[in-house]
This record gives sequence, structure tokens and C-alpha cells, in this order.
Amino acid sequence: KLDEYFHHSINLDLDENIWSLGRNYPSLINNDLKHLMDDTIMKVSKNGKLIYKKSIIKLLIENKLESLFLSYSGYDPIHVNDVEVAKKDGYLWKKDDVFLSIRNLSLIIIYRPSTNKILWYSQGPWVHQHDIDIIDENTISVFNNNLNISKSNVNGSNDVTFYNFSK
Repeated sequence: KLDEYFHHSINLDLDENIWSLGRNYPSLINNDLKHLMDDTIMKVSKNGKLIYKKSIIKLLIENKLESLFLSYSGYDPIHVNDVEVAKKDGYLWKKDDVFLSIRNLSLIIIYRPSTNKILWYSQGPWVHQHDIDIIDENTISVFNNNLNISKSNVNGSNDVTFYNFSK
């Protein structure tokens, strides 16, 4: 048992560590952003010890990408839905890098925790997406909620979008 707030995704890495999503509550952001939902990614050992915890807002700020969320007017600019661990090297990623699905920004990122660097990011072609899966060394799939521009209705239906990095 950990005194942490967990939500959404749970995935295992090759060492059977658990990667999950959580939230700092109250927010640990020590400035005028402290009222925002402060989503985190966490790595927990199979013995239940917290190994790694990182605020997504801090991650974006430290990688000079705060402009992606500062224009968001709600209290939940991030709303991370999935953390997917790379179990082997791929086109842009190495084993143990993580893919993050940041729903409210329609943003997917590839993040290397060992260096605290975002390797790649894209807003779209998905809209308010959820789950990411690594299909092969070149391709990911993304469960796309496929919302319209106002994010109030689904455009037709949800779908699975395949993104091939080599193309």
C-alpha cells in the first residue's frame, strides 16, 4: 500500500515494476499554477516501493513546452490517461522510455525518464485520445476519442489511429 493517488493506466516494465498515473494532491507546483490538477507518472517496484514520480506539468516546463498547456482555461489542463513503457528499442525510443497520452491537450509524448527529456511529441491527428500501444519498432496505435473541434461531440465514432514514425 502506498499513500498515493493513482488513476487510469497500469503497465509493467520488463523488471515487473508497475508504471501508473497519479496526482499530487494538493499540487506541488509552487507558483500561480498550484490550483491546477497536477497529474504524475509513477514507477512502483513489485515490492510496493515508490521508485519514481514526476509531475507532468513540471516535465513540460522543464522541457520548455509550457506553452502547450498555459492557454488551457480549465483546472485540468493535462489529464494524462496512459503511460506505456517501451520494452525494446524502436524508431525514436529506447527500452524503458515511456509514451504518455495527455488527453486534454490531444498530446502524445515519448519521454526518457533517465534524462528527463521529451524525445518527441505531437498534438494530433488524434483528439482527446486515451490508450497508446506500441505495435512494432516503427508504429504505435492510439485509441482516438475523435471529438469535434469544440470537443463536445464525437466525429462519427471513436477509432484506433495508427502512427508510423518511419513514414
